[in-house]
Amino acid sequence: MKRLIAVILSAAMICTPISAFAAPSQSDVDQSKQQLAQTTQQLKNIQSQIDQANEELTINKTLLPQREAEYKAAKKLMAKRIRAMYMMGQSSAISYIFSAKSFSQMLNNAASVQYVYASDNQIVSKAEEAKKSLEESTKAIEENQKKLQQQEAEITKLQQTQQGQLNQQLTELAAQASSAGTYSISADINAIASSNLPKLEKFIQIMVALCNDNSHGYSQSNRWGPDFDCSSSIIYSLRLAGFSINANSTHDLGQALAAAGWVQVSSPSRGDIELDPSSHVEMSLGGNMSAGFHTNRGHPETGDQTGTEASVGKNWRSYPQYWHYAGQ
Repeated sequence: MKRLIAVILSAAMICTPISAFAAPSQSDVDQSKQQLAQTTQQLKNIQSQIDQANEELTINKTLLPQREAEYKAAKKLMAKRIRAMYMMGQSSAISYIFSAKSFSQMLNNAASVQYVYASDNQIVSKAEEAKKSLEESTKAIEENQKKLQQQEAEITKLQQTQQGQLNQQLTELAAQASSAGTYSISADINAIASSNLPKLEKFIQIMVALCNDNSHGYSQSNRWGPDFDCSSSIIYSLRLAGFSINANSTHDLGQALAAAGWVQVSSPSRGDIELDPSSHVEMSLGGNMSAGFHTNRGHPETGDQTGTEASVGKNWRSYPQYWHYAGQ
């Protein structure tokens, strides 16, 4: 179990690294949450086993005095009978056997005497066996309880480590989100943002301009400019257009849109937001067209080297939610 916990801890640290050189992404946070949930479930399972061991131990310790008393009573009874036989002398048992008036009765008397001795021995043996079995069971439960408590301490430590890592990731992610809109935008996007166009039209044009500018590539680790991912590009464009959007990812974008005057509709039109809260978001241009940031094409440097990390083109999937701005 120690080795398993060590492996889990190592995997947790490898799978969700936090460093000054690579800011966490939403996928890092999701992975950390999943690992924390698994560890929490492990802890619950261990605690359940500890509770069961405690119950068994309580029952055993309650029964131990009873088994001890039964064993002592059996030994006392046997000792009393032996003493009585000794006081009477062995001749009493022999006399009893040969006092029979027939051979068959003599055999019966001999069998009776043998039964008494055998019965006494059996009673003592069973009482001793029951007592010994309960003592061994109690010892085994206590040893298992110690192991479970040690595992509980180790998993609790792992849980605390993972929770601290998740908190740090969330803090860094929130810091990234708060910086959205502070990136020095290009002259054409600045002209759109400072124009007298309605907010929705500003949003559309800013998003299209971002997607068509290959100086902006796809990145989840550096996602607030000049590179973006699917959700940061939408949030960034909405904020530049004048919308107050308190969101950081696809997971909380729907709630933020609702708070900013957006409503869900059954099918998208130009300027609507196509959202899958679990994974992706783009902006609809109507007519089965959309604009969005899709994926990194394996280029670590800033920008879109292939012209496909972000694009304006045919809508390539359907979404469970479509959000339409209902304000002015």
